[in-house]
Amino acid sequence: MTIRTLGRGIATALGLIAAVAVGIWIGRGPQAAALAAPPPANPPAQSPAIPASDWDKRVVAYIYGTIPITREDLGEYLIARKGLDNVELLVNKRIIELACEKRGVTVTDAEVEASILTDCETINIKKAEFFRNVVTKNFGKSPYEWREDIVKPRLLLTKLVKDKFPKPTEEELHAAFEALYGRMAEVRVIIWPKGEERIAMQEYDAIRKDEQGFAHKARAQANASLAATEGKIKPIAHNAGVHPEVEQAAFSLQPGEVSRLIATPEGTMVLKVDRIIEPNAKVKFEEQRTALEKDVYEKKVTAEIPKLFAVLKEEAKPMLILKRPNDPVALEREAVQEIQQTGATMPAGRRP
Repeated sequence: MTIRTLGRGIATALGLIAAVAVGIWIGRGPQAAALAAPPPANPPAQSPAIPASDWDKRVVAYIYGTIPITREDLGEYLIARKGLDNVELLVNKRIIELACEKRGVTVTDAEVEASILTDCETINIKKAEFFRNVVTKNFGKSPYEWREDIVKPRLLLTKLVKDKFPKPTEEELHAAFEALYGRMAEVRVIIWPKGEERIAMQEYDAIRKDEQGFAHKARAQANASLAATEGKIKPIAHNAGVHPEVEQAAFSLQPGEVSRLIATPEGTMVLKVDRIIEPNAKVKFEEQRTALEKDVYEKKVTAEIPKLFAVLKEEAKPMLILKRPNDPVALEREAVQEIQQTGATMPAGRRP
C-alpha cells in the first residue's frame, strides 16, 4: 500500500460514512433535544412490537446522592448536541453492516488492528503517534471512532468487492509502473473557480507572457492550498489519473512554456512547465511487479466501493426523520403553516 492509496482509502471511508456537515446550533435548555419531523407520506410498514425494556431508564450517574441521570437523559443530551452530525453516519454504517450480514461477510477485531498497523507502516509512524497526530489532530476522531466508524466499514466494503476483479493485466501493470517511475513533468498551476471563466480570459495574456505575472497570480489564486505552494503540485506522470487535457499539456510543452486555458471539474486551469524529470532507470519493472499488482488491485477496489455503496443505499432507501432543534428554516415553515391555518398575517419583512 502506498501513501496515496492510504489517503484514497481514508477519503473513501470518510466520504461514505461521515455525516453531512450541518453547522452548530444552540439549544434552549436541557430538553432541547432533536424533534421528530412529521411522518413521511408513505410510512414504512409497522415493525413487530419490541418487548418492553428498562434499558433507557438505567442509571449512568447520580447527583446529590439520590437523583439519577439515566441513559435516556444522556441520549437526549447527546442527540441535541450531536444528533444531526451523526445520524447519517449511523444510518450509513448500519446499511453496510446489514448488507454484510446478508452476505456472510464479517471483520474481526484482529483484522481491524492489522489494518491500522499496516496504515502506520505505510507512513512510517508508530501507532500511538498515528492516533494522536493523524486520527485525532487531522480527522477529529477518537481511537474507538476510528476503529468502529472508519476502519471496520472500509474493510467490510473491501471484502464485498474484492472478488469482482481478475488478476491485473500486463498492460495495467506497465501503466502503473510508468505512473510511478516514468517520465514526469514538474509544473505550477493556477485554477480559477467555476464562474470565473471571463476573469481567466482577461488575466491569461499577462500570465502567459510574464513569469512575474504568473508567479504573482499563483500566490494570490483562490485555492488556498495551491496559493500556499505558489501553484506547485506533485509532478504529473502518464497514467496517473490527472485530467487528460492537463496530462497532454504537461508533456507537450517545453520548460518555461504556459498551457492554454483548460476547463476542468475544479474550474479553469492553466499550467506552466518548470522542468521535465526523466524516468528512474535504476528501478526495474520485474522488481516492482508484486507491489504494482497490489497497487492496481487497491485502486480498482477504491474506485468500486462508492459504486457499491450507492447501490446498497438505493436498496435501503433511508429516511432521515431527525431535525435540528430551533432550526430557523423549520420554525419559519411551521409558522407559515400555522398562519395559513388561522388566517393571520406574517409580520413585515417575514414573507415566506
